[in-house]
Amino acid sequence: MPVDRESPEKRAACWHSAVRRGSFSLVSSALAQQSSPVNEVDSGGFTALMRCCVSGQLLSLLLEHAGVDVNASGAPDGSTALLLACRSGSPT
Repeated sequence: MPVDRESPEKRAACWHSAVRRGSFSLVSSALAQQSSPVNEVDSGGFTALMRCCVSGQLLSLLLEHAGVDVNASGAPDGSTALLLACRSGSPT
């Protein structure tokens, strides 16, 4: 069965794709509309904030959003955004 365009799975996939690409306009728009599954983990167990801590992109944008949970994680090793930022040298 095809995934509905508005399904939570599709919305999460689009959100994580925009974050991985570093799309400032898409991510900021989704945050402003409060339509982003901001603390949802992707298939690797990473939240958007965790991905941003590794890449350094969009980090301040996500940290300014009140709904971001800095302790959210689904990573197999239990990593959090803070731990990933320390490992990658992100200026968080």
